[in-house]
Amino acid sequence: MHVWMYIFYKKEPYNVWYTRGLDRIGCFLCPASDLAEFDVVAGNSKRWGQWNEYLEKYMADRGLPKEWKEYGLWRWKDAPKSIREEVQRVSGKEVSELTKQTKAPEKGPLTIKVQEGYSPCVVGYSIEAALSRPIDLEKVRPFCHAITWIVPDKIEGDFIELGGATLYAEGSIISKSGSELDARRTIDHIFQLIMRAEQCVGCGLCAARCRPGALYMKDGKVHIHEDDCIFCRECFGPCPSVNFARGDEFEQ
Repeated sequence: MHVWMYIFYKKEPYNVWYTRGLDRIGCFLCPASDLAEFDVVAGNSKRWGQWNEYLEKYMADRGLPKEWKEYGLWRWKDAPKSIREEVQRVSGKEVSELTKQTKAPEKGPLTIKVQEGYSPCVVGYSIEAALSRPIDLEKVRPFCHAITWIVPDKIEGDFIELGGATLYAEGSIISKSGSELDARRTIDHIFQLIMRAEQCVGCGLCAARCRPGALYMKDGKVHIHEDDCIFCRECFGPCPSVNFARGDEFEQ
């Protein structure tokens, strides 16, 4: 109120979007915005058509239902409880049903791009990484014993919690920790697990490092006896698939 009074008193210019109904001005499409704010943007921005076209294509490519866009479910990787309850009330469907991708994941080699930095939203260090394509969480899940004690028996939804990190089927990883070193190491370890599950070249290095014998080779690929994994993490290390895919991402 004091700021606005000063602006009016001094007859200073201000952002025109305040006159169009927005009470705060952030990025063009901040996911924290209400759906009503998106309606305001849609009616006043020439660029809304670009975003709408992108969402339509994203939906079609991944076999997502129309409700995914209608209810703004693109705003979250994991929708908060209040949103899940409201969507269920309005549509009669669970959010997990409306965010499930029904088309097969894209093929091709996996690569990783890492963004990092201190985040004001969390205490400590936060790193987010994006993979070049979606991944099969069911394939990756058994290998997750090497990074956390608690691994679900089956995947519920389109993500899996791995201690202080989250891995999403769409191909993103978020790692949060009190230190940069731990956050970076977790991202690296998760990527190694993904490569074991998705792009093993059969070198056997990780299986050779596994003293409990949980990892083993079969038909030229690495497999795991889940009950034999003791979370020692000795399997992590040099891997031809990982080294080729990540380049210098972890050499900064």
